[in-house]
Amino acid sequence: MTDNSSLEKKLRANDPINREYGLTVKVDVRMIQVPDVNLKGEKVTYNSRVIYLVPQISSSASAFFDAWLPDVAYKKDDTIMHHELGVKFSHPLFRVVRCGICRKNRNYPDAHHLILMNAESAEEILASLHGTLLQVFILPDTSAENSIEN
Repeated sequence: MTDNSSLEKKLRANDPINREYGLTVKVDVRMIQVPDVNLKGEKVTYNSRVIYLVPQISSSASAFFDAWLPDVAYKKDDTIMHHELGVKFSHPLFRVVRCGICRKNRNYPDAHHLILMNAESAEEILASLHGTLLQVFILPDTSAENSIEN
């Protein structure tokens, strides 16, 4: 008789989201308009700086997108759909940050991309590297490092 838990572990280990992907990404810094509601209940729009990491075309990037890219670009309520994952940087950050992976969307229609999630210290460094190519590693979904908070 086979132990179901060990079979599940083997199946999960072979899942493409449980691989580490090495990618070359281009840093793209953009200002986007974000709709919001103020305390008075009025609709307002403010500008926000957003850091996009755009993987360069490669077999590794294709395998990564095949494994991780959301099936749809938008949820039913028109919010942008994404999955969050851990991204390990070497020089100049030397840390793991959370990023969302997104299909092309109204905020970034140029390419499928990663978007930096709430990491102010990383944002300051990456903003100064606009247009630069960096090497990053997408951590496996099961990685302990993947749970580091920003």
